Amino acid sequence: MNNNECLDFLITFNGDILTHAGSEKGFEGADEAAKYYQRNLRMYSNLNRIDLKESDRVFVLMGASHTAFFRNFFSRSPKYEMVNTFDYLN
Repeated sequence: MNNNECLDFLITFNGDILTHAGSEKGFEGADEAAKYYQRNLRMYSNLNRIDLKESDRVFVLMGASHTAFFRNFFSRSPKYEMVNTFDYLN
């Protein structure tokens, strides 16, 4: 599941699709998507609180949908260099 196609689908499922759910005057689906995005941002914030040196390496183990969001966070950050997990798995 740790490939671009699946991870992109999980972002679509956990964000975009939820925006179509809700009552006529409510935003229930969008509110749930916002809660999930907030959870990912808080997790990322916790990672950023760790005092890392440039030579440090960090392995983050999480579920696929959180990985999908983190992949986007890491790709935009000048602090991190994300490497391909498949390079380390047999």
